[in-house]
Amino acid sequence: MKWFFCWCQDTDFRSDHNWKDLIRASVESAQKNTKLEPYFIYDGDRSDFTEEMSEKGVNVIFHRLSFTNKIIEHSPNDKVYQSIARGAFLRFDIPIISDFSDEFVLYSDADVMFLEDPKFIGYNPNFVAAAPQFDRGRRYDLNSGVMLLNLKTFKLIHDKLIEFTLKNLHIGLDQEILREFVGTDYLLLPDTYNWKPYWGINQDASIIHWHGPKPETINNLLNNSIEKTNGIWQDLFEKDKNSYAYYLEYYKKLIKNYKKSERNIQKIPRINLVKGKFATQSSVSEWAAHTTPEADAVGALDGVIDGQQGFHTDIEESPWWMVDLGDIFGISEIRIFNRMDIPGVAERASRLAIEIGLEQDNFVEVYRREEQEPFGGVDGHPLVFKPTIPIPGRYARIRLLNRNYLHLDQVEVYGDHLPYGEKYRPGASSPFEGVVDQIKNGILTGWARQISCPEPAHLILFVDHKRVSCFDANIWRPDLHAAGIGTGQHGFSVDIAEFLERPQSIVEVFVESRTLALQNSGMTIASLSIL
Repeated sequence: MKWFFCWCQDTDFRSDHNWKDLIRASVESAQKNTKLEPYFIYDGDRSDFTEEMSEKGVNVIFHRLSFTNKIIEHSPNDKVYQSIARGAFLRFDIPIISDFSDEFVLYSDADVMFLEDPKFIGYNPNFVAAAPQFDRGRRYDLNSGVMLLNLKTFKLIHDKLIEFTLKNLHIGLDQEILREFVGTDYLLLPDTYNWKPYWGINQDASIIHWHGPKPETINNLLNNSIEKTNGIWQDLFEKDKNSYAYYLEYYKKLIKNYKKSERNIQKIPRINLVKGKFATQSSVSEWAAHTTPEADAVGALDGVIDGQQGFHTDIEESPWWMVDLGDIFGISEIRIFNRMDIPGVAERASRLAIEIGLEQDNFVEVYRREEQEPFGGVDGHPLVFKPTIPIPGRYARIRLLNRNYLHLDQVEVYGDHLPYGEKYRPGASSPFEGVVDQIKNGILTGWARQISCPEPAHLILFVDHKRVSCFDANIWRPDLHAAGIGTGQHGFSVDIAEFLERPQSIVEVFVESRTLALQNSGMTIASLSIL
């Protein structure tokens, strides 16, 4: 069974939670005691922690809450509420980020421990099955920390649930919304599937939920490092200190075993997407190994890194080499190994650009290298491009920025299929459209819209692959209105003067979970600027 849990990186400030260790303990217990397949829905930036999770075999899904704009509008000046709400409501987006055919999936908060595999035999909810919160066996006290979800039904009612949520944000977070939405019309799970330490020690419990005080606080209370915690947490702790101490020891053991195993993590082998794929290049040199662009270009895909030329174009203005991945992937890394067999030849590839396209004749520059110092290859120092988030594309092209020969040893491309890969296919109806227009007097302008939704598109700005700002495209533009583009109120204008120190800096603007890029995203500040 697939198991989903969520976390918003912006709640990392909650030191009394220590979310990363809570997640580590949850993953360790699930992998040790269950057959669950973990899926981590994550609102945040790619980091060492997400890499750690991936190496542990966790499927990390980078996703921004679909109604983030409404959360901000509801409480525009409360950043703490916004971050907590974005994480809490992420579970509501499970149907739109999964195309699985599973009938049932498990959701849990990130602060649980699995003591045994939760079988859920005989539990087939029409929508949701959940256990109570404070009062054992009481249906009215639904707790959303552990839920068995009917995925098919969840997909069917998702829009209705979100509509209800947006009308009732004043009620509270996900749990309060769900209580109002389902009432008592849900399947009640036994307490053992969502056991709270304040209920005492239960050897039959399958899932322990740190509802209330978290291990960090419990440890401090038991060691007298702090006298007491906040009211409700203190009251729960006082109900059964022995039980909290008992489960804390199990938690500590999980963390210890997890950290001990970090040295022995067997990394999931990454697949080089270019192997066996079609490639071509702009021309063929008289020194090339083959006489046609297609035959010569595949020399960079054979996986043999030896410093020799894998292909060789003729001398020309901006020669290029391209690979067709055969399908659309979220490209997360490109590694370029330079030719190093003859002194002086490596310098020829010093100034280059990497371009990615959904179609063969439509590329966006995602990386530009202007340095004269050559990069390496077989010596262990290839050129490595790792975007902050995966970039959707089928074609990857390497192009010199000057007149010269282009010859490289090997090219590797890594990535994964996108959850919504179909929407990027040529001819597909994309949920978004938009363009980065220009930078003038330090102001970045453009437009973007959600095609089938009146809500403004939420955009995220990256400079040199670092997230620097987020904003909405909600400015009225008469040219858009005259062109029949939505309502016309889809423009944006952002002051980025502080980032204009380096003309070669790359400007990227993304929408919808930082996966889909606007047209012209990935160009340099210099290429976008109008003086």
